[in-house]
Amino acid sequence: MTMKRALCAVRDTLAELADTVRELGVAIDDCPAPGGDLAVVEALRAHAADVDGDAGETAAAAAAALEAEEAGDCNRAARMLADAHERFSGLARRVRFDLSGRATLFEVERLPERRGARWRSWSEVVLRQLEQIDHAVHGADTAFIGCWQELIDRGPAVSITTTQNVGVAPQVQQKQPAAM
Repeated sequence: MTMKRALCAVRDTLAELADTVRELGVAIDDCPAPGGDLAVVEALRAHAADVDGDAGETAAAAAAALEAEEAGDCNRAARMLADAHERFSGLARRVRFDLSGRATLFEVERLPERRGARWRSWSEVVLRQLEQIDHAVHGADTAFIGCWQELIDRGPAVSITTTQNVGVAPQVQQKQPAAM
């Protein structure tokens, strides 16, 4: 695999993730309640919108990495890849703890019991969509790992430097007692 192909894989998996999140948004809006004014529906809607925004920012950073790689600027591509991966890590945390968090899943699963049978199909669709998002997040994570492996395989062609000055103080030599 080449670096360009690895970055394209990241781009493609992020696009799939964004599509899956948008599909969840459609499913959320298709709830049986008029106006969808239940707290769980509103929370899902807000979390999905946040994840959608995160996906867009992550995709833009990944696109910048791909552009840099295509321009032959491997160091910039590596920095942009790091930025994209950092954004993706935030997105994954938001999915794991907010969008697909235990409390959210519990509330979606119990809606049919509390609100009636007409919520059952909505709940099942939303839960299925959340599962698809989890699969898409895993796919994107795998693509990022592949990209980093490709970057490492390039070896000395890429060097990332830091601007931080690190000082090392000389060690003070302790006096040792004379041997008897």
